[in-house]
Amino acid sequence: MNTRPKHWHFQIFLLPAFILTGVVCFGLYFFGTSVQSEAGQPDNKPPVIAGTGTIYTYLADPVLYLQGVEAYDDLGSDLTDSIIIDTSAVDLFSEGIYTVIYNVEDLNGLLTEVEENVHVIAVDPEQVNKKVDVILKNILSENMTQLDKIKAIYSWVGRNVFYAGTNNSEQSVYESAYFALIHRKGDCHVFYSISEVMLTRAGIPNMPIERIPGTPLSHRWSLVNPDELGWHHYDSLTSQLGLGFKTAFFTDSQAMELAGQILELDPDLMLDYYTYDPKLYPEVVQ
Repeated sequence: MNTRPKHWHFQIFLLPAFILTGVVCFGLYFFGTSVQSEAGQPDNKPPVIAGTGTIYTYLADPVLYLQGVEAYDDLGSDLTDSIIIDTSAVDLFSEGIYTVIYNVEDLNGLLTEVEENVHVIAVDPEQVNKKVDVILKNILSENMTQLDKIKAIYSWVGRNVFYAGTNNSEQSVYESAYFALIHRKGDCHVFYSISEVMLTRAGIPNMPIERIPGTPLSHRWSLVNPDELGWHHYDSLTSQLGLGFKTAFFTDSQAMELAGQILELDPDLMLDYYTYDPKLYPEVVQ
C-alpha cells in the first residue's frame, strides 16, 4: 500500500521557495547599507595605513611614496589601491623638510589620514661620481686618447640627455649632473654639468666658459685641453642640433662658423652664440 502523504508533490515545490526566501534574507542582511564585522556589529573603526615613515631624498630625485605602504579596513580588506597622496606641499627642487599626506577611505566612509615628513637634501657628490664612473667604464677604454674620450662622452650625453626648458642655473654642478642622470633632460647648465663631471672623472682638463654678460640669452659650455693639444671649446648642448662631433672639439675660428650654422638650424638662437670675454680664460686655439 502506498503510504506517502497526498501532499508530497506540494512539499517538493515548497522547498525551493523556502531556499529562495532564505537567500533573499541573507542578501539583505549581508549587503546592507553598512559593512559588518564577523560578530554582526557594524564596522565603525577607521581603516589603517601602514608602512609610512620619514622620507629622505636628494634634490630633484623622484620619490616612490607608496613603496612599502599598504592600507586595509577593519575586516582586513585591502585598500592600498584607494590611497590618495597629497604632495602639493613638497618641493623636490629645494632643500628643506616638507609634509606629504596619505588619505584612504573605506566602504563605510570612514577616513584615515597620515602625515609624514619629506627631507629633501643636497646631492652627495660621491653618489654622482659613482654613477658617472659606471657609465665611463662602459664607454671608455684604456687605449683611447683623451680626445677619443671627449668624443665618447659627448656622444653619450647627446644620446642620453635631452634639452628641456628647465631652470637649473641656481643648482650646483653636482646637483645639475644628478638631475641629468635621473631625469635625462635639462637646460644648458645641466648639459654643462654632466659633461664637467664626466670629463673630470675621465682625467681630462676642463673648465667652464660663459657667454659674455649682457647678451639676451645666457649660455655655458666647456673648455677642454686633451693631451695638451691646447684649449678648445666643447659644447654638448648643441649635440641636439645634429652637428655630429663638430661641437665636441672646436677652435675659436670654428666657433664663429658654428654660430652661423646653429642660427640656421634654430632661428630663435642668437648669431653670436659663442661670444665670450677672452680676458677671463686661457688662450683658446684659433
